[in-house]
Amino acid sequence: MTCIQHHGPLPRYLHGTDIIRPERKRFCGTSLCLNGIKEMALCLDGIEELPLCLDGVKEMALCLNCIKELALCLDSVKELALCLDGVKKMALCLDGVKEIALCLDGVNEMALCLNGVKELALCLDGIKRLALCLNGIKGLALCLDGIKEMALCLNGIKGLALCLNGIKEMALCLNGIKEMALCLNGIKEMALCLNGVKEMALCLNGKKEMALCLNGIKEMALCLNGLKEMSLCLNGIK
Repeated sequence: MTCIQHHGPLPRYLHGTDIIRPERKRFCGTSLCLNGIKEMALCLDGIEELPLCLDGVKEMALCLNCIKELALCLDSVKELALCLDGVKKMALCLDGVKEIALCLDGVNEMALCLNGVKELALCLDGIKRLALCLNGIKGLALCLDGIKEMALCLNGIKGLALCLNGIKEMALCLNGIKEMALCLNGIKEMALCLNGVKEMALCLNGKKEMALCLNGIKEMALCLNGLKEMSLCLNGIK
């Protein structure tokens, strides 16, 4: 993997549904800009560290402005290197995922490995269609600035309907989880700008706070600037 900021431009840039194949260099970190994202303010009420365990997930180091560390484990996912405009590192494991380097809008590559998936070069803002196969995933249709529809299946996930700039609904099922209500210790708001999206208000079970419950969580209502509802299921979610 490589990032254009430190390693120069990619040798090949394929448009449309083709995959960008970056040189294999170590991901050194990059700043992610999603078409005019101004800021992502994630407030965990001064929480320094939040250890989360989802079925053997090992570690997740997440830095979102004031958030220091977030340890999240999702079924033996190995590493996820994610840079979101100030976010330093994010190590995420999702069922054998080895590494994910995500670059959107200027960042020119995304190397994604999910259960055998070798590389995924994702370009938003101009991408017409994205067909993703992740361990039996049938199709992935994402609506992000022109992308029309995305149906995602991850290990039995039934459907994913996401409201991002017109996307209406997202139903996510991971490993048969029934429902997931996410509450993070009185978190009030999450301001996320994706293609002009101004705010991301997380409402779970009608609460301002987000309480994260794994394996038995009942509901997760996600408000993302018009996003109506998001049912997230991990390990039993419908």
